[in-house]
Amino acid sequence: NLSTNIMSIFCKFDSTQSRVLEYYVFDNLYLNGHDITNLPLRIRKELLEAFFNKYSFDSIYNTDYQTGNGVSLFGELTSKGYEGIIAKSPDGIYLPGKRSGSWLKVKSTIMPFHTNSKVILFKRETGMVRAGISL
Repeated sequence: NLSTNIMSIFCKFDSTQSRVLEYYVFDNLYLNGHDITNLPLRIRKELLEAFFNKYSFDSIYNTDYQTGNGVSLFGELTSKGYEGIIAKSPDGIYLPGKRSGSWLKVKSTIMPFHTNSKVILFKRETGMVRAGISL
């Protein structure tokens, strides 16, 4: 039951404290009711950027990305305590429920422990919603 799973995640937070949920969007799989997973990532990113240029939100953000210089970006982010980076091919299409060779998760082997890190991730994929949390 999806609502039970999401509620169990939110119950882990201290409900006496007010919090603002910030949602970071990194890909666009549907546009105006149409599946666009067959479009290359660079086109989906362009469509997502156009959407955020047209509309503004208080707590929803388009995730920044960069092309090239992955090695220096990885070094910079992991030295600040981030887990790593995701490297994606700009021509890659989205394959629901499958791993493909068009993206690679690169993680640091030395990861500092942060006691105040809280992340909630939601992913809509082929009609299902999945949620995860890292406390």
